[in-house]
Amino acid sequence: MNRAIRKLVGGFPRPLMDLSATHFADLMDSAIGVPLQPSFNPYFDDTNFLLASYFLPYISLTNYVGTNPLLNGTSSKRLLAGLLGVEAGQDTIIRTILYHRSLQPLFPYDYNVAEITYLLSRLRDRLGNAKSRKDDGVIVPSRDKISGNAGMTTLGNIINADNDFTSFSRTPWEILRIVYETGSASRPGGFFPIGANGTIAQFYMHATDANATICGIQPMSRTR
Repeated sequence: MNRAIRKLVGGFPRPLMDLSATHFADLMDSAIGVPLQPSFNPYFDDTNFLLASYFLPYISLTNYVGTNPLLNGTSSKRLLAGLLGVEAGQDTIIRTILYHRSLQPLFPYDYNVAEITYLLSRLRDRLGNAKSRKDDGVIVPSRDKISGNAGMTTLGNIINADNDFTSFSRTPWEILRIVYETGSASRPGGFFPIGANGTIAQFYMHATDANATICGIQPMSRTR
């Protein structure tokens, strides 16, 4: 991926990323709504690692779909299509493995794998502040029509798609809200403690004019 990007647009500084166990523990606490005891450790075993990995590829996938209309030129769009295919594959592999473990308890907590994916997906939607639902776990929770009991159905959701079975789309500011974990495109945190380095990310961090635009994106006052 990095090689393909450098060939087209040249090199650019990589942003500082927080992939520490402490950060993932905080992320999981945010998803569940209460601090886990003991703290979640993404490096404890392969299931924990897959659940931690679950959070990122789908964000990139929806980002590429949402960014495509903002690009000029066939070369950029061709590169994005290639990156999208790889991210979709990564996301599907992770979701498939987690689906096969969906009812497996996540030791030592009172949640199974499917419930954790659901909670992580809900967190992504909340942070993105989208008015529509763009995320679901590997099993879709619903209300049992017979008993009326809420719970996990057996409906698998390995490929996350809309009603037309096409990929969901997220705008650049939605993506920044999610990866910063602050719900704001202009307030860094989360995976990027000092902010991302891209042109759009830097614009949101430093622009002071509420009506400023970049790449045809709507004013900041509508995207924070």
